Amino acid sequence: MARAIFRLAQLRIGPRLGLCFSIIVCLFTLVGVFAIWQIHMLHGQIQRVDEMDRQILSVLRANNTILRFAALARSAAAAQDSRRFQAEAQAMTLELRRFMDAVDSTARATPETRGIPAAGRTTLLYCRRAIEEQLQEMSRLAEKGDWSAIGLRLGKQVSERAFNLAVGELDGQVAAERSVALSNIRRREYWTYILFVSLAVLIGAVSVAMAFVVTRSIADPLRKLDTAARALAAGNFDYRVSISGENELATLARGFNGAASSLRGLYEALRRSEAYFRSLIENVGDPIFVVDESGTLLYASPAASAALSVAPSGLSGRNIGEFLNAADCEVVPGILRRAAAASPARIATEFRWRDRGQSQRVLAAIVTDRRDDQAVRGFVINAHDITERKAAEDRIRHLNEHLEELVQVRTRELEIEKRELLEARETLREQATRDGLTKLWNRNSILEILEREIERGAREKHGTAIVLADIDRFKSVNDTYGHPVGDAVLREASRRLCAAIRAYDGLGRYGGEEFLLVLPNWAGPQDTSRIEQLRSAIADTPFVTSAGELSVTCSFGVAWAEGTCTDSHELIHLADQALYGAKARGRNRVESLVQEPVAC
Repeated sequence: MARAIFRLAQLRIGPRLGLCFSIIVCLFTLVGVFAIWQIHMLHGQIQRVDEMDRQILSVLRANNTILRFAALARSAAAAQDSRRFQAEAQAMTLELRRFMDAVDSTARATPETRGIPAAGRTTLLYCRRAIEEQLQEMSRLAEKGDWSAIGLRLGKQVSERAFNLAVGELDGQVAAERSVALSNIRRREYWTYILFVSLAVLIGAVSVAMAFVVTRSIADPLRKLDTAARALAAGNFDYRVSISGENELATLARGFNGAASSLRGLYEALRRSEAYFRSLIENVGDPIFVVDESGTLLYASPAASAALSVAPSGLSGRNIGEFLNAADCEVVPGILRRAAAASPARIATEFRWRDRGQSQRVLAAIVTDRRDDQAVRGFVINAHDITERKAAEDRIRHLNEHLEELVQVRTRELEIEKRELLEARETLREQATRDGLTKLWNRNSILEILEREIERGAREKHGTAIVLADIDRFKSVNDTYGHPVGDAVLREASRRLCAAIRAYDGLGRYGGEEFLLVLPNWAGPQDTSRIEQLRSAIADTPFVTSAGELSVTCSFGVAWAEGTCTDSHELIHLADQALYGAKARGRNRVESLVQEPVAC
């Protein structure tokens, strides 16, 4: 038993409790099975008594039926009513058969009981047959109206004593059976009570014993762990817990011992670290203050005492505003409120005060709200003397302002020079690409445009047309009115041509009074309506000059090529031939030629 208890104590807590509950559940299950078995046995005894009661009840009903038949038959015979007598006799016959069949089927349906005694059953069957025969005979006599014979048969019918004897014998046997069954029921009830009480006591004893064992095996280690925790809280890192086994509490004890050893090492390291950081704080060159909500000093580092020229003992309890400029004294409460609202963020600010030589010093400070820290309980102000830096920043700021003025002056000068250079470059570009008189593309530029459009037409598989336009009799205009009038005519002709062409067409001065037009995406030689518009734009409206209105016309030579290997020089030569044709045919007209396809 002791070994079993020891093994139980070595189990883990979960299996240990599970085993206890399993044993208790098994005991309760055993009690439940026993109770069901006893209830089943009692139910069988009660059912047996019930079957016997139903048998005697059926016999009694048959007896009552026979007695009621005798009374009804006598009353029908006394009334000498044949129909009523026959109806009563037929109804009584059916009812007697039904009750007698019920008795017989009941006896056969309960083979576990002894049923109706053989003598009683034989008597009942004989009475049934005798009564049925009497009923049949009396029904025939009733039809004949022989009521005296019916009276004699009623007087000689089966005696009721046979039924009384059968019922008496059956009642005695049922009474004996009921007495035996009730005795069995009482005996089973007694032993059921005894066994229930015994099992209840056994279950209680086992539950208490197992609860004691399990509780003791858990409570003792917990008490040891509680004692060790109290010792650890008191600072005793050398206390150790001894719990044997491999269960959870033993594992917890080993973990506690390891944690205590680790805490001892951490405590020693913390003490060394505290001494280390205290040495750092006391020897740091920047002031460190700790103040409360009102600005009262709670702590000041040695560097702070040196910076304020006050002994450390004279700083305790004083307000930090006493050592600052008047303006900064009013700012301190607001800075502390901002630090409290922005916690745990830090607030940067600056303070000013006078040193021993009454020179103004500047401190750059970082204010942090550490009131929730039990070791601080105030606002920590980490300060740094930036007086020299502020002076250097002021000097740099003045230099920067002077430098910015110089840069702005030089920037304006450079902007003027840049604008002049851009204007000069634009002038040179215009001079290099534009004609100075007409502002159209010059010869080189328009030839470059022609080459580019021919290449694009070859890629995109469309034709390119060029037009050579020449002002008719321009030499006579120069000779008659002078070169200024001729120049005016050239400028006006250029303007009208520019207004009549498409936005992506090219127009340039080819030389003298000749113009070269490059027309991409040309529909073909049959499409000369646009060239006619150009001719009309020149010829329909007189030119207004200083010499008066002049009628000016222009001849146009159109060349078009749809081959992919078009040569610009050949195309210009073809347009020149078309122009000569227009001149030869009377001027002020449009002539066009098509270049033959060239295989590449």
